[in-house]
Amino acid sequence: MDAVQNFQKHLGIKADGEIGPQTMRELNTPISWRITQIQATLEHWRWLPHDIYPPLIIVNIPGYTLEAFNDNFQRALSMSIVVGGAYEHKTPELVSQIDAVVFRPSWNVPLDIQRNELVRKIARNHSYLTDNDFEIADRAGRPLNIQRITSRVLSELRSGALKLRQKPGPENATGLIKFGFPNLDEVYIHGTPETKLFAKTTRDLSHGCIRASDPVSLALWVLRDEQGWDINRVNAEIDGDKTDRVKVARPVPVLITYATAVAGDEGEMYFFRDVYGYAADFKRALDRGYPYLHEAKPTEYRGHQKLAISAQQDGLPARQSTLGAAWVQASVESCEKQPQ
Repeated sequence: MDAVQNFQKHLGIKADGEIGPQTMRELNTPISWRITQIQATLEHWRWLPHDIYPPLIIVNIPGYTLEAFNDNFQRALSMSIVVGGAYEHKTPELVSQIDAVVFRPSWNVPLDIQRNELVRKIARNHSYLTDNDFEIADRAGRPLNIQRITSRVLSELRSGALKLRQKPGPENATGLIKFGFPNLDEVYIHGTPETKLFAKTTRDLSHGCIRASDPVSLALWVLRDEQGWDINRVNAEIDGDKTDRVKVARPVPVLITYATAVAGDEGEMYFFRDVYGYAADFKRALDRGYPYLHEAKPTEYRGHQKLAISAQQDGLPARQSTLGAAWVQASVESCEKQPQ
């Protein structure tokens, strides 16, 4: 049983010691695929910016992990996360800096969630808003005192003329702590009231943002150099009755990346499911051989695709390699399959 559990641990699946369907599938995975995972991950890292230095936070999407590293690159913190769904809510890859920690945040509902999910719930149950602590606001964000849900209200919610906002509190979808960092995709790291999700092996369950299993520890680490911030103050903020946005004097770099093969501290390998299919895209492009590249404009691509195309146009040495060219090709194809 110990050998099975160790194997499961290194494959990112539940280490229960039982050889179920998922474990059997991993046991039958050919070594050639593991080599592809390593190739794709190494090449992927080569295309990322090289001017990122610790302390920093690294989010690995397929590993469902968030790790914080101190100034000498020692791991200071590690936790489980939930990432965006593989079908249509992929978490983007990006590089940014955490510049704010928000305690007791409100949740401004994105229009696609409002239109495609919440309006239907409100139409079926007019008390849904009060039951879940939502308020309706105008385009400027001013709360409105709407007493009755009419067909006109529902229509304006669908169009975006009216907006939904969930008030701060323990049941807020973003939890009690939110970590903000500038990015075009408007994603962020936050807590969640749905803590049971962290017990799942496969956790591509969000709408694109990253849900952290231990936001309190992350807040303490991000604010570790800020005077007066300790566990007592963090708890006081969480238990308070107002939203408090704390500016981080020394913004913390955050790298959201995609690695299906990772080396541990002792050199042991960990392999993760190719949840977004990026490694498979890479393999298909590599298998086809030259020519790899499409004509493409860098502004047309998102996430890791934008990084790859930008690197190519900047004339980085990696563009001359077979693996580098294949990665750009895979990036282009992956982007073409995603809804804009």
